[in-house]
Amino acid sequence: MADFVSGVRGPTVITVRLDAVHVREGGNPRGRISGEGGFDEASLLALGQSMRDHGQLSPILVRRGNADGEWILVAGERRLRAARLLGLDTLLAMPRDDLDHGRTALIENLQRQALNAVDETFAILHQLALEASLDLQGLPSAMRAAARGEDPHGIAALMVSYGVTNLASWTRHRLNILRLTGEERHAVQEGALPWRTVVELTRLGERKQRESLLREAVKVQFSFSVMRARVNAVLRPVETPDGPAALWRSIKPQALDALRGKKRSQAERLLRELSGLLD
Repeated sequence: MADFVSGVRGPTVITVRLDAVHVREGGNPRGRISGEGGFDEASLLALGQSMRDHGQLSPILVRRGNADGEWILVAGERRLRAARLLGLDTLLAMPRDDLDHGRTALIENLQRQALNAVDETFAILHQLALEASLDLQGLPSAMRAAARGEDPHGIAALMVSYGVTNLASWTRHRLNILRLTGEERHAVQEGALPWRTVVELTRLGERKQRESLLREAVKVQFSFSVMRARVNAVLRPVETPDGPAALWRSIKPQALDALRGKKRSQAERLLRELSGLLD
């Protein structure tokens, strides 16, 4: 059942019962598309308490369902979940049958900066694949081509409509999020580390240090510069002063030529042994 609110100017705002509002499966970018949950119970309780004490500041968006009196949520799932958590019976809603469900949910979250970088990236890619009629697997290469000016699918214009104005920068940095492990994505989603800091780990590829370095970074709260330095140390380890390469560099050819007698014979024997080991 829906009651129209009198005295409201502009778009129609109605009161809907919570049990009449249904959430479309996978309809919210928050956590769903990237495969992890995105609704923290503590923040939902705080939001619900605020709505109960101070009123609902903005209506949820809904469209009519197939059954009489049924509404499908278009945008505002946090408000709906918070209201249900606190046992509220109704919410203010704005019927918008003209809106595209996926695009509206994405744009609302982006405009409110309600998504973490992982969920935002996955949501944009899924919506972009849908609207550009591209396969998700082929989308990254199409985006890189679009950043170079080769854009038959209109990717640049679609990204601008999502609020992304620098396609080249977004493509260069955000596509690395696809290479994060589940544990790394979770660290970003939980706010344990900034996404740029975590993405540095992708430079390690399949190296075994990647997992332990993430745990240390979360515990110590690495900055981006610290993470980059630690990753560089794994990729380009500093030769220890007594390492083989350093020892070889310390040998002077002139000193070898100056050897005589037993010392020269011993040096030649050792060099032949070394040569044999390196073959």
